[in-house]
Amino acid sequence: MLGQRLVLSDGQRLVRLMTRCGVGCCGEEETLFIKKIDEDLFEESGSFTPHAALH
Repeated sequence: MLGQRLVLSDGQRLVRLMTRCGVGCCGEEETLFIKKIDEDLFEESGSFTPHAALH
């Protein structure tokens, strides 16, 4: 028991650790792709600028 320690964790951290280590997982169901918005396509006023989309 020497060198071991107990770390308290909340539910979110527990789920992240379980997912990372594959504990309680049956396999991958589907892959999600999260797209990032290119903010250069919009001017400061919030309107779309087509010339920026061509670059």
